[in-house]
Amino acid sequence: MTGRRLLQAVRKATGDHVHIDSQVMQVWVLSDSRWQQIAFQTTPTVMSVRPKD
Repeated sequence: MTGRRLLQAVRKATGDHVHIDSQVMQVWVLSDSRWQQIAFQTTPTVMSVRPKD
């Protein structure tokens, strides 16, 4: 699978708001009737930090 991931978080130490836009790649296999993720990779394309209000 490939796609885009948008992450929004707040840093505990500072309260700053972090926004990360990334491209994501995942590899899944069907094993013993279960889907298992065997690889995951993310590459940030844009990141911004906004100070605590």
